[in-house]
Amino acid sequence: MKFGSQMAEEFKRYGYPAGFRVFTGLVEIVIAAILICGLWFDELAAWGGILIVVTMVGAIVTHLKVKDAANKMMMPILLLILGIIVLVINI
Repeated sequence: MKFGSQMAEEFKRYGYPAGFRVFTGLVEIVIAAILICGLWFDELAAWGGILIVVTMVGAIVTHLKVKDAANKMMMPILLLILGIIVLVINI
């Protein structure tokens, strides 16, 4: 989950409540589990791809909202691209 004082400060800077940090961490864990199960079940991989795309679009929008530098958006952008690839392969 999104542990650490630095992450807590980031979520505060984004304007999100403290509980949202825990929520997003849980969502990311669930998505990872779905994607792992997707190794055996293609439909789950597609759902995992959809969920990661939606989550990363939210992350990118958040970074744009607070006018973060482009380097802070690189991981969400990379994960968005990978999520799209997983989704396209498993549709």
